Amino acid sequence: MSAPGRLLMAGAILVLGAPATAQAAPTPEPDSPGVEATPEAAEGVPTEVTSWFRADGWEILASQAGDQIGLGTDEMDHAGMGLVRTVSTWSDAYVDGVSTNRAVVALEEWVAPITVDDAGAGVLRARLADDGEIQLVAVEPSPELAAAMPALAPDAPVVHDAVLDGWFTVEEDRVRPLDANARDSLAGTLTLEAYQPFVTERYLADEAPTSPETTASTWMPAAWAGGIAALLLAWAGVIVWLRRDGAR
Repeated sequence: MSAPGRLLMAGAILVLGAPATAQAAPTPEPDSPGVEATPEAAEGVPTEVTSWFRADGWEILASQAGDQIGLGTDEMDHAGMGLVRTVSTWSDAYVDGVSTNRAVVALEEWVAPITVDDAGAGVLRARLADDGEIQLVAVEPSPELAAAMPALAPDAPVVHDAVLDGWFTVEEDRVRPLDANARDSLAGTLTLEAYQPFVTERYLADEAPTSPETTASTWMPAAWAGGIAALLLAWAGVIVWLRRDGAR
């Protein structure tokens, strides 16, 4: 066969073989599980945690989303998992009022928002267990938090206040609430320094003893005060009676 003939034959083979090659490696559909189960992670999130959210996280969500956050099968087909972030909390120094320089500290816990068609639905939380394994904390219905998290900068902290069970963030030295529980304590924004006394008061009140002995000891002064007041009133009545009797 001549050289031009061989070139034509090679071109025909390439053209005829192209459809078979395209069929062998189809492009994943946007809604396929393999595409959905790949949430990104913020800087500092361990690789094994990201892997857990991409695998176990989606399995847990598929089995619990209906009961925990009210997602139906059709909604799960359009569900998405947002950026996995490390959960922070208030530092001891901040709670104790010692310093505002390091107001939050990272926990060995992580959270990702769950959305349906970009609308907030809930969050998926996991933590490092004592045995070193990643385990589920909760699948929580929190549409407001799930909607707020994607709008945060990747390095912005998400701060869980354990007393309020509320979520905050800190942006340029200002505290901002991310859900309704947090807004019960802070309606707008405040500087870390201005908000610190409220955190201290809240945590001190939460740590106050509530044992029966404490209840009895705090009740006794009130009881004595009530008895003394009653006694004084009784003496006042006697004095008034005596004055009336003497005036007759």
